[in-house]
Amino acid sequence: IVYVVLTALSLPVSLILGLLSGFILDLYSAVVLISFASSFGATAAMLVSRYLISDYINKKFSNEISLINNEVDAHGAYYLFALRMSPIFPFFVINAAFGLTKIKSLTFYLISQLGMLPGTIIIILIGSELNNFLIKGSPFSFELVVYLTLLGLIPLLSKKYIRL
Repeated sequence: IVYVVLTALSLPVSLILGLLSGFILDLYSAVVLISFASSFGATAAMLVSRYLISDYINKKFSNEISLINNEVDAHGAYYLFALRMSPIFPFFVINAAFGLTKIKSLTFYLISQLGMLPGTIIIILIGSELNNFLIKGSPFSFELVVYLTLLGLIPLLSKKYIRL
């Protein structure tokens, strides 16, 4: 509930909460919990943007919103999927911006659920490895290095293999 509310308020806390969930929960529980919470929260933030603060966002970011609308018109939900696969853009910005597009809420939710899943899993795995390292006193693990490398490679791989 905390994750959904903080995400709906567009507070950039997803990385910290994802690491924390991996730190305190088992992998499967954390993935299910954070995956759904992040998608529900993102959809709520998109709806807040669409129905409550659209005038403000349109005035402040009209050029950027125009660009996103053009891309959504040209590529549809695939554009959102590409943005979700690449953690270069902060998700709270994507949520607010897509609130001003014509994308359907259900489509936004489903694409967000799918597109954020790989990064969510990797962040939770990093949190789990940090638990082993900090609390259990395990030596710095090879797995942690692999997970951090994968997190850094997601934007590059998504750019190479997900073409708009």
